[in-house]
Amino acid sequence: MALILFVDDDILTLQMMRQAAEIVGHEAITGRDCSSAVQMAIENHPDLIFLDFNLQGTNGYEVLQEIRLQEITSEIPIIFLSAEAEQSMPEDVLANGAQAYLNKPIRLNLLIEVIRKYTDA
Repeated sequence: MALILFVDDDILTLQMMRQAAEIVGHEAITGRDCSSAVQMAIENHPDLIFLDFNLQGTNGYEVLQEIRLQEITSEIPIIFLSAEAEQSMPEDVLANGAQAYLNKPIRLNLLIEVIRKYTDA
């Protein structure tokens, strides 16, 4: 069983992501802001992180950099989520150290597929 950290400021999105993790047989923890994302990653050392790009108070790049700076969390796969339609964003997030990028709204079946890919479930 893998531990997956989902960080998003939208409660409904968090509920769907938690449901996807449970369907696959994994445990989910959730955060709603940038400071909780970094702290939860350090304290819980999840196997996978889903991170909303637009969190109140910062953007996902800053959170990604902070997670990558910590030795204990530097290798955790991070999947970015965003509702922005900017075409360069997927390339930008991959160049900055994320493993993948998903557009919102996210379909449950795609979310399950990505969870399985990065957790070998």
